[in-house]
Amino acid sequence: MKTVKFKVSTLHNEFMEKTILEKLQSLDDVFDISVNSATQEVTISTLHPSTCEGVYCLLEDSGYTVHRSETP
Repeated sequence: MKTVKFKVSTLHNEFMEKTILEKLQSLDDVFDISVNSATQEVTISTLHPSTCEGVYCLLEDSGYTVHRSETP
């Protein structure tokens, strides 16, 4: 399993947290989702690294500014 963090510079409140969480829960192969508006971070775990591109695109298509950084 791979853990990936996304920095979402336009994530500002709990409503946005909930919206992102709901969108990510609809994706296959995405587990252990964490959304934190205080740190502006979204963290996911996935079995398939290619899923990360889908997450990135989903967030961007939803109007968020996203930067990806992989964690060890």
